[in-house]
Amino acid sequence: MNPLAAHLWQSTLVLALAGLTTLCLRGNGAHVRHALWTAASLKFLLPFALLSGLGAWAARLLDVTLPSSPALETLYAAARPFAAPALALPGWNAVLPGAWALGAAILCGVWFSRWLALRAALRNARDTAIAAPMPVRCAAAQREPGLVGIFRPVLLLPEGIAERLTPAELAAVIAHEACHLRRRDNLMAALHMLVQAVFWFWPPVWWLGSRLIAERERACDEAVLAAGSDPETYATGILKVCKFYVSSPLACAAGIAGANLSQRMETIMENRMIARLNGMKKALLGGIAAALVLAPMAAGLSWSPAQAQGASACKLVSVPGTHTLPPYPAESQRARETGQTLLHLTIARNGHVGAARVARSSGHPRLDAAAASFVRQNYLWRPLSCGSAQTNLKVVWSLKDAK
Repeated sequence: MNPLAAHLWQSTLVLALAGLTTLCLRGNGAHVRHALWTAASLKFLLPFALLSGLGAWAARLLDVTLPSSPALETLYAAARPFAAPALALPGWNAVLPGAWALGAAILCGVWFSRWLALRAALRNARDTAIAAPMPVRCAAAQREPGLVGIFRPVLLLPEGIAERLTPAELAAVIAHEACHLRRRDNLMAALHMLVQAVFWFWPPVWWLGSRLIAERERACDEAVLAAGSDPETYATGILKVCKFYVSSPLACAAGIAGANLSQRMETIMENRMIARLNGMKKALLGGIAAALVLAPMAAGLSWSPAQAQGASACKLVSVPGTHTLPPYPAESQRARETGQTLLHLTIARNGHVGAARVARSSGHPRLDAAAASFVRQNYLWRPLSCGSAQTNLKVVWSLKDAK
């Protein structure tokens, strides 16, 4: 499978798992669901191949081994997308990278221009005496109140907001932005913007961005109400901000007007009690997190060269003339079946193939069976200095090689 396609399906599968898990957490705090969506976002930056490689490195360092199993073999094959060849698209291999770079450059250029506008507004803003957990400045631009900055954010308020909002409403708005500060929402949003810049062509990352904004705003709404703000006063303040000011131009400059406004107003006015995570849900979240991190590492431990029965001291040397292409099945030729079969081989001490298991299918069982059978019966290596060894072998089925 193409490396990019492998990484995308793995990350999208994690995203779908996070979505299903959030359905079980609808009665809990929005901060929990936001954490799940954030983890799904970061998975796009963290390939399983990195975790399986970490497991292989640990195996070499500690000289430990895990017994191999079909499940671990399949997982390891799936967790190595960057070991696969690039997708062969004649005429397109030079076009696609350029198209990706152009799309990423346009997107980053738009974001950068908006960021420059925010920084210019911040430079021209004046300091205020408003008490808040972060520096507060007032700017002439009629943008909604929002945090500007990633590591040392400043609350930027529009001029004259104190005349349009009551003191209680303004205090609730500032409390909302203080919650964004505590949660480091600007940093989290910037990380997802990086995901969007890299995978701008993949619609799920944009849908995920909308979920992140929705849940972070709900999380701050819940925190403001939990701190004692009056729901009606808080809702009125948000509505006034939406009426008089434009929304923040960047997700990494967290404001107050994001997400579905009507749904937020309904939720704020209901002011329902937020259920705490019980033991079962905590176990569910812990189990999912452990599985996503430890399973690829376990696969790396199981398939690392150091634990492959002493492979470092057991060099595999093939017998000349035995490693030939398997005969192309006649029925597969007529059916125009092609593909690549990845075999996991166990080499016995005498150099014969003790076992040949399909680690990744070509998509055609007939081709896979022919590859495994031929390799098991015909492939030979020089006698080994160790008990046995394991290796991978890829068989490429191309009709131009058919006889």
